[in-house]
Amino acid sequence: MFDLHLLSILANGFKFYVNNKPAFKKLFLGISDSTLEQWYSLVTQQLPLFSSRYAQGTREAPMITVIGGIESVSNNFLGKALARNAQGFLEVGYQASEDAQVVILAKSPELARCYAIMIRAAFEQSLNALLKAGYDQAMYTGGQALDPEEELASEELGIYVKKLNFSSMYTVKIELTKESEFGDTTVISNPQELLVLAVDQEKDGIKGGVIPQT
Repeated sequence: MFDLHLLSILANGFKFYVNNKPAFKKLFLGISDSTLEQWYSLVTQQLPLFSSRYAQGTREAPMITVIGGIESVSNNFLGKALARNAQGFLEVGYQASEDAQVVILAKSPELARCYAIMIRAAFEQSLNALLKAGYDQAMYTGGQALDPEEELASEELGIYVKKLNFSSMYTVKIELTKESEFGDTTVISNPQELLVLAVDQEKDGIKGGVIPQT
């Protein structure tokens, strides 16, 4: 879920800087005011679309996409811990970490630079909200340079790409039912629903879904 939470806080934090020119200018120390005026005008005229990597639909640059990464479990004895909650239910818990990557597609190198710095700042502005949402730790871990293929796309298509990496750590808690703790029930209600072999599957009345030779 980290990628969806990240998508939400970045979209809202980005909006804050779009609607607040003084705050926007403070992100770029040492840059002349005339340049910042031009950059702010570019940003407000070309607002990016925020999207999950897995969202459907037609999308065009400028666009900011969040891609979910690998989830891993660590820092627990035997990988998990058991505890009884206040309602008397047994909880299984473990510490998990998850990465996410933000991919920026912009129509100019200036916009790619502005978007990246605004996103980095938007993340820090929303860090406290992430901690309140149950994350033990969340951080920006750095950005990547353009790949050769993406540089070529920039020359041919006018699209500039910048990638930013983020990571998080949180505690997973799963409340067990009384049946799963004390009974002998399983999560499978009907084992016959499981398809294991090719002959278990049927296509157009043919077992295995294979049309025999004639």
